[in-house]
Amino acid sequence: MIGTIRRHQTWLWAVIITATVVSFVIYFTPTSQVGSGRMTDDGDFGSLDGRPITRDEFTEAYRETRLMYLFRYGDWPDRNAQRFGFDAERETRNRLLLVHALGDLNVQVSHEAIEQWIADSPAFRRRDEKIFSTEAYQSFLQNTLSNGGVTPADFQRYVAHEIGLQQLLAVAGLSGTLIPPREAEAQYRQENEQAEALAVFFQSASFLTNVVLDPVAVAQHYTNRQAEYRIPEKVQVSYVRFDTTNYFTEAEANLATDVTLTNRIEALYQQRGATSFVDTNGQVMAAVAAKEKLKEDVRREVAQILARKQAADFATELFDLEPRKLENIDNLAAAKGLLTSVTEPFTASQPPRSLRVTEAFSRAAFKLTPEEPFTSGIVGSNAVYVLGLKKKIPSEIPPLEIIRPRVEDEFKRQKALELASEAGRAFHAKLTNALAEGKTFAALCEEEKVTPVKLPEFSQKTYSLPGETRVDISTLKDVANTLPVGKTSAFTTTRQGGFILHLVARKPVKDEAVKKALTDDYLKQLRQQRQYEAFSEWLRKEKEVAKLTEPKRPTVTE
Repeated sequence: MIGTIRRHQTWLWAVIITATVVSFVIYFTPTSQVGSGRMTDDGDFGSLDGRPITRDEFTEAYRETRLMYLFRYGDWPDRNAQRFGFDAERETRNRLLLVHALGDLNVQVSHEAIEQWIADSPAFRRRDEKIFSTEAYQSFLQNTLSNGGVTPADFQRYVAHEIGLQQLLAVAGLSGTLIPPREAEAQYRQENEQAEALAVFFQSASFLTNVVLDPVAVAQHYTNRQAEYRIPEKVQVSYVRFDTTNYFTEAEANLATDVTLTNRIEALYQQRGATSFVDTNGQVMAAVAAKEKLKEDVRREVAQILARKQAADFATELFDLEPRKLENIDNLAAAKGLLTSVTEPFTASQPPRSLRVTEAFSRAAFKLTPEEPFTSGIVGSNAVYVLGLKKKIPSEIPPLEIIRPRVEDEFKRQKALELASEAGRAFHAKLTNALAEGKTFAALCEEEKVTPVKLPEFSQKTYSLPGETRVDISTLKDVANTLPVGKTSAFTTTRQGGFILHLVARKPVKDEAVKKALTDDYLKQLRQQRQYEAFSEWLRKEKEVAKLTEPKRPTVTE
């Protein structure tokens, strides 16, 4: 596996050197955009340890933060970051602090460690397989990184820092690993204590028939939420497709003249080990079959290189045609006997459904303009594409009359949710007064003709309640944590309405269960959790000591 990466190491460092030189022009200009954020042009990036943070330091940390998000969530933080509570400014400054700490401690990371990290990363494995994929790695370097405004040099630096941070975690979080068995037992008992509770639910669905469709109120609802009804911008492109399978024969012919192929296949097989090759049933493949599979992988890689070369040649001719017109791609393709196809209109976040392509295809398409209407080769899962702009469909907000059924439905649901909340708060007010008068929870429920629901028993380690969809388990646990036995909660809102919880009892864990559970695995997990907590506390104190300050105005805006 490592050998596969080393085979491309010379090529990789050549890419890094080129990309680094270009980045000084593209990324370090005073008003340039970095990903989805914009750098300030006043040179103020805050300070660290009493000295100003330079533009280069901040830019590097910001790109590493983007990579951190990519490896955590599988995409760049340009559209969905807020959904995950991701703050680019905050995370960039945390990254600056951590990198600063690595420098102070002189943490060194070898090239071999970087190669091993890449080889072990699930991001560079074939789907449903556990082996490193050169094809996936090359696509990541050449397409994914550029689409995110990040260079291969940034990626190498990010990996080195990630490895260093694991070493830092082990040192700074050491105190968290020192957990005596008695403390572990106490925590286990607390986490697994079973709560028995009753809940009264106020569901919005029960109030839908009470909602009156007032035309004025519906129109106001539409006006207040016009942004939610906006249809996103779409684009439609022509494309010439260079299928990888069309180059299998040529790839096979090239490999037939490669006298070193057999030795290289044998070396790859030995490096990965026999157990790395399994069939669809999970059984280790025979050596002959495994080597044939390796040969097929090599053939596919060569075929893709040939497809990319053909696409690059076509794109070069396309870019050279003057004047640059949208129809040039159709004319050139026809002259060469190639087929031009047209996609359905698609958005920036959703590639054409008819093609096996990633969001890189969409991003490239949305960068096209009438002045620059063509792309070079965009690599898909089984083909390379050259794109030409067909048309752009502007974003629009449809008139109310066009989407009235949708607006009315959402209005009814919103009003029903408000009615459910009003009912829940009114019941809680009555409950508070009744309890003060000495009435029981059950008595008031019967008096108000409200049926409490007996919930399945749950603990802090419960992650779902079978058959219960009216309340999120995390919310339920948070509410139960605040209640003594025999007490009742306030009204808690949910996406479907809300609930009031009455805690009936807490059932302690039996001694036999505790003894059985306190294994080395449990202690290991607990120590790991405490290690991260200790590391977070260390980071907070380090931030105070290092005097990490922010600029006078925001540096990055999402």
